[in-house]
Amino acid sequence: MNTQGYAGRTLVQAIAVLTNAPDQREVRLEIRGVVNPFVRMEPGILRFQGMQGSPVEARLRLTPDPAYPFTVTGIRAEKGEDFHFTLTFDDTQGAYLLIGENIRKEPGRYLDTLVLDIESPVRKEIRIRVLGDIRPVAESPS
Repeated sequence: MNTQGYAGRTLVQAIAVLTNAPDQREVRLEIRGVVNPFVRMEPGILRFQGMQGSPVEARLRLTPDPAYPFTVTGIRAEKGEDFHFTLTFDDTQGAYLLIGENIRKEPGRYLDTLVLDIESPVRKEIRIRVLGDIRPVAESPS
C-alpha cells in the first residue's frame, strides 16, 4: 500500500476475502491506521522560479523522523538537464539541505524528479519533485 502523502492522516483500506464456507462466501476486512511520517520535506517540492538570465536557486530541507532514521547514500536526477544540485547534512539540525541552481538558458517550464538512495529498513529511496518556471525577460519598449 502506497502511503506517500498521507503522513499524520488515518488511512483506511478495505479488501474482500473469498472463502469456501457455504454460509459466508465473502468476508470484508478493513485495515485502518494512522500513517507515521518518514521524513519532513520543507517545502514539499524543489521549485525554481525566476527570470531568464538571472540566478535562480531553490532550497529544500529533509528532516528524518526520529523513529525512522536514514542515511542518504546517493542522489540523482531522472533527467538532470535543467539544474545542478548539492546535498549536505547538518549535524546540528539532524537534517539534509538540498540546494539547487537552475542552469536552463531559455525560458519555459520543466519537470524532473530527484531520487535519493537511502539506507533504511523501511524504504530504499525518497523521490523529490522538481519544477522549473523560467520566465522570459520582458522586451523594453522602443
